[in-house]
Amino acid sequence: MKCGRENFPPLKVCRSCGSRHMESIALPDRGILDSYTVLMVTASEFNGSAPIIIGLVRLENGLKVIGQVKGIRLEEIKEGMQMQLQVKQTEKNTKGVSYEFMPTSSS
Repeated sequence: MKCGRENFPPLKVCRSCGSRHMESIALPDRGILDSYTVLMVTASEFNGSAPIIIGLVRLENGLKVIGQVKGIRLEEIKEGMQMQLQVKQTEKNTKGVSYEFMPTSSS
C-alpha cells in the first residue's frame, strides 16, 4: 500500500489512501488484552464448552484482533494481561483461520 498503514482484517482497498496495491504482513505474536467477554451459552458446534472467553487484544503494532482466550480460568483473567497469538487453520484444505490467545508466562 502507498501510505504504509496496516489493516486488519486484510482489505482489498486501503481505508486511508484508497490504494489497491495491498501487501500481506505477518501479525505480531504478542499483545495486551484490552477487553473481553464471556459466552455462557454456546452453539451446538462448541459441544457444551461454555464458558468461552472472547478477547480483544491490541498487538504490538497497534492492530486489534478478536479471538478466543484459552489456557486461563475465568476467575484469573483480567484486562491488561500479556497475550500470545496463535493463528489456527479452521479446516483442512481451506484458507480460513481463527485467532486464539493464551496468557504469557509474564502475565
